[in-house]
Amino acid sequence: MITPKIKNILMATAVALACISPLAAKESKEDFDARMQWFDEAKFGLFIHWGSYSTLAGSWNGKQIDGYAEWIQAGADIPKAEYSEVAKRFNPSKFNAEEWIKTAKQAGMKYMVITTKHHDGFCLWDSKYTEYDIKDAAGVEKDLLGELSAACKKHGIKFGTYYSIIDWHHPTQKPASGDFWKKWGNPDWAGPNAKEEYVQYMKNQLKELVDRYDTQIFWFDGDWWKNWSMADGEDLYAYLREIQPTAIINNRVSKRNSSKIDFGTPEQFTPGTKLDYYWEACWTINHSWGYKEHDKNWKTTKQLVQKLVDINSKGGALLLNIGPTTEGEFPPGCLDRLAGMGDWLKTHSEAIYKTNFADIPLQDWGRVLQKGDTIYLHVFDWPADGKLTVAGLNADVQELMLMNSEEKVSAENKDKSLLIRIPAKGSNEYSSVIKLVAAPGSIKTFELPDASVPLKEGDLLLSAKKAEITGSGTLKYEGKNKNLGYWSSEDNVATWKQEVVIPGQYRVLLICASPKGGSQFVLEAAEQKLTGTVNQTGAWEKYQELNAGVLNLPEITNYTFSLKMTEKKSEALFNLKAVILRPINK
Repeated sequence: MITPKIKNILMATAVALACISPLAAKESKEDFDARMQWFDEAKFGLFIHWGSYSTLAGSWNGKQIDGYAEWIQAGADIPKAEYSEVAKRFNPSKFNAEEWIKTAKQAGMKYMVITTKHHDGFCLWDSKYTEYDIKDAAGVEKDLLGELSAACKKHGIKFGTYYSIIDWHHPTQKPASGDFWKKWGNPDWAGPNAKEEYVQYMKNQLKELVDRYDTQIFWFDGDWWKNWSMADGEDLYAYLREIQPTAIINNRVSKRNSSKIDFGTPEQFTPGTKLDYYWEACWTINHSWGYKEHDKNWKTTKQLVQKLVDINSKGGALLLNIGPTTEGEFPPGCLDRLAGMGDWLKTHSEAIYKTNFADIPLQDWGRVLQKGDTIYLHVFDWPADGKLTVAGLNADVQELMLMNSEEKVSAENKDKSLLIRIPAKGSNEYSSVIKLVAAPGSIKTFELPDASVPLKEGDLLLSAKKAEITGSGTLKYEGKNKNLGYWSSEDNVATWKQEVVIPGQYRVLLICASPKGGSQFVLEAAEQKLTGTVNQTGAWEKYQELNAGVLNLPEITNYTFSLKMTEKKSEALFNLKAVILRPINK
């Protein structure tokens, strides 16, 4: 039976605009930077995962389902017809767009992105091109996106829309045969012309988001899909640039591992240093993206403030996620944390907004941001001895102050460092900020021996600090040097748990140091074993990357990684800073 909405699809397809060449999206660097300027200055945004899955709150038929709440159809292997009935229970009776955006603004957020269509295909607006939406499937008469867009304009917040490339509900796609990831992460086309029909469906809906809601951010996901190519992404990017020239588009419109335009999107991790393109790191405030009633794994306000500063110091923005209930309320664990971040930002705003990456070595005590000749030292761990050493910096200091404090501070240049004498206590429990104004042109920075972990976008970090140590040997975490040391027993095992959100093959790199080398180890994960011999680095403090091999991590799940010594050839196995899991781009 052809419904009125299906007729609309066919009519829209018949009169569709011709595909626009990716060349039409070309622009000068000056124009590109101008388009990205607000994003570069914003530093902090709100991510919202909300849809029919919110109704289930992470459980199906009385059982708590592992994994993210918005993946529950896949996690519980729910047939499409049965899952479609869930939408009838989506009831945003307590939704208040004004309250949402005021909460975001008071938290210090400058933009927001909401899931208009996730992988399950349910649309959070009344679309002409499907009946699987809030009005037809859920019976919701309110224009949720319209109210949010209007509230964003009222309060000076940029409005953005998340849209999944994958769609488990759309008739052009069907589950693939195979394991969980093949079935749900990589569906098959349902017919010979399915791709053309679905791409047109996407363009029709994305144009609705522009025409009705004036979206200024297109945030895509599902780019790992085997049926979505770089060329597909380039075509869609060009189309969007044509219909909404001022908008910005995330790199997942194509293939995130190959494209960084307009901005990169590391997920649930933060790169180790500055990247050479615009980027944001998206993090959850607890664990799940969508609402999961039994997920109480809330990050503390201190963790969130320091995460924001860490990301900003490396040139990125933090996109912090909240999963509202089906009724449209923010879970209680969110509100006090957002308020705490907002309180901190009110008194430290100049040390965050419109700042830039400071070309100063990474500091043990915190992070550094810069604005012209002004440097902001964000001190996470306040030194107890009254001395703060800024390694790799000299400057002619004209003004120096501890923000939000009357306490005096002073500075003097040392050999390739700046010594600041500070009071016994900082001015804030989350991050105390010392503002340093230097004479124009007097800032000098120095390269120092780098024992930090060299992360790249996509890397997953198993840090020494987060290892669980078992066994009766002498292995321990050394806080001063931030490594696992005294690994002299084959009885000791270091174990990590790490969630993988982009399945695939990962190269395993050990950041380690050993004067003599020669000892052997085994690393186990996902029923696979990697064995290797430790290289000689020349000193316990001289770290190198050791390539341990490749692991296949085929699912979105929490994996356990264990590392132990199998043969001792020197005083100890090695000093270990971290294990890095680096995705292999195909």
